[in-house]
Amino acid sequence: MKQLRKQNEVLEQLRKQMNSLAVGRRIASAQQSHVLVVTDDRGRIEISLDQAIYSIGRDPNCDIRLVSQSVLRHHATLVQLLYKDGSFCYRIIDGAPRGKRSANGLLINGQKLQAHDLQHEDVIVFSPNVEAVYYRLKQDVGNPPDEFDIDDDDLAGGIAPVPRP
Repeated sequence: MKQLRKQNEVLEQLRKQMNSLAVGRRIASAQQSHVLVVTDDRGRIEISLDQAIYSIGRDPNCDIRLVSQSVLRHHATLVQLLYKDGSFCYRIIDGAPRGKRSANGLLINGQKLQAHDLQHEDVIVFSPNVEAVYYRLKQDVGNPPDEFDIDDDDLAGGIAPVPRP
């Protein structure tokens, strides 16, 4: 219980530090959208990413809650990385920040990794029945897509992946 409290405190400190850096990057991010499509025991859900840091796991206090007994309470962490041009991507890290790694680990595009800078259409497997697909999309400024309507047809019709700087 102490370790869980300490992990939550560290996560909150990191969140505050990262969000204090977020002011200048909102303009550059207006033309891109980061979406995580999660499939777990409850079904499929699309999550628009815009925060500096996310906790991922089955704990009700996680920012991205995964519904499955085969996922740890604090399975992974997503951290926003800022590029020099003001755009950003996300890095996924196995386990809690400054905490222990998950027992199952992360399988990203078929490889077991402790950390990975996510790229368009990366597949993250948390357990045999829980996975997520990351999309980094360029938005048409005149007609941005609805973040909850992104599906395979939308990806093929007018919304292009953002090239990595």
